[in-house]
Amino acid sequence: MARDIRYERLRDLVMPGRSRAYQVVGCVENERGVEGGSSAETCCRWPGRVGEAADGLLTLFLCGDVMTGRGVDQVLPHPGDPELRERYAADARAYVRLAERAHGRIPRPAGFAWPWGDALRVLEEAAPDVRVINLETSITRSRDFAPGKAVHYRMSPGNIPCLAVVRPGACALATNHVLDFGRRGAGGHPGGRGRCRAAGGGRRA
Repeated sequence: MARDIRYERLRDLVMPGRSRAYQVVGCVENERGVEGGSSAETCCRWPGRVGEAADGLLTLFLCGDVMTGRGVDQVLPHPGDPELRERYAADARAYVRLAERAHGRIPRPAGFAWPWGDALRVLEEAAPDVRVINLETSITRSRDFAPGKAVHYRMSPGNIPCLAVVRPGACALATNHVLDFGRRGAGGHPGGRGRCRAAGGGRRA
């Protein structure tokens, strides 16, 4: 099987407060390709229609880690408590200052689409059939830091629209940060607010 990655720019999107967001929209075809053009072109022009004999191509957007806590949360319209209990930082806004020192001023408040940058346009061009994101943070206002952890991630429930802006069909919560603020802190997932289907965390996991 030959793998044709159409939108490599997604893989290189860098977010403040996170080293790199690994996001790839891929199309998979057989070694001979798709008649009439490349698999990438076909993927973008003809979204998959599984179940129809004429087109068995299904395009996926699989995105993770989506880390919208710490510095990202602080520049969005509804920032949460910036307190951190990390060895080198006690305030999430320190990550914003570091990012600005390296890349220039960040708007405040930034729009909910801001963390995604050019990836939103590329995603719309790709028009994937299925969009799944993996959330690498808890969504909570809780201050109950889980003991014994070096890093705690959280984003404000008021900033959930920054996830909804990519219109995910599902949001996976099965990460090592979903319980950073205990079980109560895991209750603010996007599925509980009607934004998208949440999987891998919570009472119904």
